[in-house]
Amino acid sequence: MAGVQFIGTERTKSDVLEPAVQSCFQAKTFGELTHAIAETSGRINRLDVFKDMRFVIDRAPESSDIVVRVEVKERKYKLHVGTEIQKNEVGFGSGGTFFNVFGRGEKLDINA
Repeated sequence: MAGVQFIGTERTKSDVLEPAVQSCFQAKTFGELTHAIAETSGRINRLDVFKDMRFVIDRAPESSDIVVRVEVKERKYKLHVGTEIQKNEVGFGSGGTFFNVFGRGEKLDINA
């Protein structure tokens, strides 16, 4: 196997993603590779920084090696607003979650 390429990562650091794909490098058969991709998908989903992810198995140019491309779309933010009514009081709230602020899978929640 030649390698794993990530396409669409703007902020996410490669050292955060590399441990998740290690099982793909150990695969010897196509069946093992598809199983490793399923495990990799679960690990990457737990980071919760991508809103869309697609795996493409392809041949490396000018070689018979296999390349796995992971095409992703990063989450950037999620905003929310709401009201709360209790007896004679009305409250208004707003906030947001910013994903992957420093490129290491973190979330920043802001509420007011």
